[in-house]
Amino acid sequence: GMTGKSFLATMLRLASERSELRIVHDQLTGPTPAWDLARAVFAIARRLEQGDAVSGTFHYGGRPSVSWADFAKAIFEACLPPGRRPRVEPITTEEYCAPAQRPLYSALDCRKIEAVYGLAAPDWREGLRAIAAAHLPLRASHAAA
Repeated sequence: GMTGKSFLATMLRLASERSELRIVHDQLTGPTPAWDLARAVFAIARRLEQGDAVSGTFHYGGRPSVSWADFAKAIFEACLPPGRRPRVEPITTEEYCAPAQRPLYSALDCRKIEAVYGLAAPDWREGLRAIAAAHLPLRASHAAA
């Protein structure tokens, strides 16, 4: 959501502080709203309770893959009025100089969980639209500031 320590919340906080943000563009991920993950966990829990669960390692994450820079741009477009959106300068992982090494591709292959449990990977863009719609009063307050 728009609060806490999520990437979305961090981007919105930084957008209120700066007019330009340098964000990594060569790392791809699959953003996943918490409610989508919770829905998947509860679906599997129901199957466990019914004695109809399959054990193993399953991956669940948003699709399609997106760079952090493009995800940030989508966040700003969905959540902020045009005059309040910071400019995103795409940078490489090397330019970011993170203290921990990050994989360039961290999107998950969700075919197994879909085949076994019928849980399709959620489209992160739909989740982002839902978050933005749920927080339209926040968007209006950003416009007035």
